[in-house]
Amino acid sequence: MNIVPILSPFFSTLVIGLIFISNIYYKSKERQMLIEKGYTPEQIEGYLRSSRITNLLIKIGMIVFFFGVGLGLGTWVNDIDQLNRGKYSFFWVTFFIFVFTGIGFVIAGLVDRYIEQILERLFKKPKQ
Repeated sequence: MNIVPILSPFFSTLVIGLIFISNIYYKSKERQMLIEKGYTPEQIEGYLRSSRITNLLIKIGMIVFFFGVGLGLGTWVNDIDQLNRGKYSFFWVTFFIFVFTGIGFVIAGLVDRYIEQILERLFKKPKQ
């Protein structure tokens, strides 16, 4: 009996839950630190509003795109490897998913930085 199909949803749910819990924890720690420093509620609200993630949909779309490319290429290379060796393994699928998702994160970060620079130039206040 292959146990991978049984454990995959369990670990996926566990990882996603840990990400959400750590996000909530670190946001509350950030607010506590701002309160301890003596910021007023208006200053805290302005700080939290300015530190939110920008261009979120573009980043998520790029990461999902590269994940899909990695999945497709990994499956294709895995099928070719299966024809050559006669065995089927998920090594290539996993390898390409991780590599291309990492590339997606890097490119999404670079594109986000580029968009922020463009927006700064467009909305910069003129010097008087």
